[in-house]
Amino acid sequence: MSAMKINIQICALLLSFNLITSCNGQVKTDVQKGGVHEQQKITTGQPKITRTQGISSGNLHCNLQDKAGNIWFSTSGEGVYRYDGKSFTNFTTKDGLSSNDVCAIIEDKTGNILFGTKSGICKYDGKYFSNYSENVDASKKSISSIFEDGKGNLWFGVWGEGVYRYDGKIFDNFLN
Repeated sequence: MSAMKINIQICALLLSFNLITSCNGQVKTDVQKGGVHEQQKITTGQPKITRTQGISSGNLHCNLQDKAGNIWFSTSGEGVYRYDGKSFTNFTTKDGLSSNDVCAIIEDKTGNILFGTKSGICKYDGKYFSNYSENVDASKKSISSIFEDGKGNLWFGVWGEGVYRYDGKIFDNFLN
């Protein structure tokens, strides 16, 4: 196969990942509450978001509706917010999130919420945040998109480094 055909296939794959992992179309997940620092909640009238980081950006980066019906979204530098239908909860590095800059959110097959951040992939199991992998190199990468395929492989785009696949043991780079 010629190098031109390989480059076209890689570009098509990257475009597909970008379209697929826009954080939309996820199904609902059963996420347990508790175990994480709960921020101030407003429970009367129309719920409002209370800014906790002092950042005035209104830009939404990504969103997800998990299997439990919670809505997750991120804004510039403010971590992630979860809306349970009644109130908003803001999760930041103080709660264990690896970075307050979140660019991608998905729910994996086991119900964990995965966040692609500027400091790698972070996993929320319903109680605690942790690095998705103990691989030091992966935890330093700036993640732009995440996708889990039918075999459970995790594919992710890395700013300036291409596409990686993680099979639970090994990270493979498909574009240098």
